Amino acid sequence: MVKVLRREELEKGDIVLELREGKKRNIWHYRIRVIAHNKYIRNSTFTDEFGVAAQMAQKEYDDMRDRIRKQLPPVELTYKDLYKEWFKAVGRLLSVHRQKSINEGHNTYLLPFFGNHRLSEITEKACTKYWTWRLAYWTTGPGKDNKRAKFYVEKPGGNTLANERQSLLQVLRWGKEMRYLDIIPTMKSPIKRPKKKEIARPAFTYNEYETIIKWVIKHSDEYVFKKPTYSNEYGQAMFYCFVRLGFATGMRPNELFSLQWQHVDLNSNMDQTYAKIYVPERTKTGKRTVIALPDALYALKNIQRFSRHTKPDDYVLTTWMGGKVRDYAKQYKRMLTDLGILNDMHGEARTPYSMRHSYITFRLLRGKVLVQDLARNCGHSISELSEHYDHVLNEQKADELTQDVWLKDDSPQNEIEKILAELLHKTSA
Repeated sequence: MVKVLRREELEKGDIVLELREGKKRNIWHYRIRVIAHNKYIRNSTFTDEFGVAAQMAQKEYDDMRDRIRKQLPPVELTYKDLYKEWFKAVGRLLSVHRQKSINEGHNTYLLPFFGNHRLSEITEKACTKYWTWRLAYWTTGPGKDNKRAKFYVEKPGGNTLANERQSLLQVLRWGKEMRYLDIIPTMKSPIKRPKKKEIARPAFTYNEYETIIKWVIKHSDEYVFKKPTYSNEYGQAMFYCFVRLGFATGMRPNELFSLQWQHVDLNSNMDQTYAKIYVPERTKTGKRTVIALPDALYALKNIQRFSRHTKPDDYVLTTWMGGKVRDYAKQYKRMLTDLGILNDMHGEARTPYSMRHSYITFRLLRGKVLVQDLARNCGHSISELSEHYDHVLNEQKADELTQDVWLKDDSPQNEIEKILAELLHKTSA
């Protein structure tokens, strides 16, 4: 039992200081009653001088009263505590992949550095120290002896640091909304993000799309009337349906892999010629309803016919044993290589994600659909879709952009066109 040698009270008993007997020296501890709350703040001052201990306790008491006046929690949280609260309220609702990314960044870097900081201690100065610590992490810092670590890299890139910064600020902003803190520090990354390539996303041309679909139909014909009898056949049949779903839904590959039968509506009415797919909350952009092209309906019904796993909570795309399919990257690359269309005109390699880009491109060019409706169907914001597919939106206006604005036949513009036509005729001759 701890022996108390001396006891002092301040602020009418709201602060209690106790000099406790220690093995090497006696230390002052304080206890502060949290105003209007049935709890106390307890801490050690790590000093045997009463004057110093009293000043520390008084500062803690004054800070507590100031936080209450600002409608902040009376007891200041550490960043580790705030992160736990944020994850319970917000983080767990994010997609599995987003959760994994944020957790890895926090557990490796942000929590080891900021975890024990009180929220008021996360200042611009502390953030500057973090960047110094972070840049040296794998060379002279905590990770220097862990060369086999998953994230080992001598110099982190601009995107990596920007993502870490965003993760920290995301938690702090939520903390401010919840009144856990009142100031968010300015935090600039020491390395800028690399500039985006001014190249259109690697989609397929319509002829290439037709080539792929014909190839898939040709190779999947044998599975239309008979069920695959072993795991390799089953995996191939699933892959062919995955390709058709990718082009017919515009869904992200991970959204397709996470799709369960309970999220699919194939027969809400007898005349239905399309599939309705309910993308769940846990995906990247949250829940939404996808109205897919007719080919998705045929692909889903085909899977339903040959799949060994069609219960409501089973995944649509499964392995032979019913496990969730994680990736089709290798099969996809092999297919495009065999067809000679792996790279686009810019030399960019196509991936399964290219089916989504192609779906959006074809809908914009060939479909009579409003941009806002397409954005909603694909889980895009209108601004994102406009930014990423600006080149396609411009093609939509091809007729207007090339339309003759001169009204008279003898206009200067028509004269120029006649001259050009004559030159072209002579050159051809």
